[in-house]
Amino acid sequence: MNTDITYLLTSYYLIITIQLDESTLPDNAALLLAYVRFIMNQEIYEELLFARTLITDTKGKSIFHVLKDYFIEKAIPLSNI
Repeated sequence: MNTDITYLLTSYYLIITIQLDESTLPDNAALLLAYVRFIMNQEIYEELLFARTLITDTKGKSIFHVLKDYFIEKAIPLSNI
């Protein structure tokens, strides 16, 4: 898919699923990868939504805040999840 995924998610009412993957880099920095899956035109798509460094820790609450802040920043409705 050649469309900007953030634009697509803010332009259409899509029901999406999110997959989060947290991993530690060699310098002990924590990286959060977020993938989004959705159905459009009877096809299933999976795209990388973002990759962000976790500043504080890797607890679930911190990970959720990074995801929530991204959705707010990009004006993607959390209700679509």
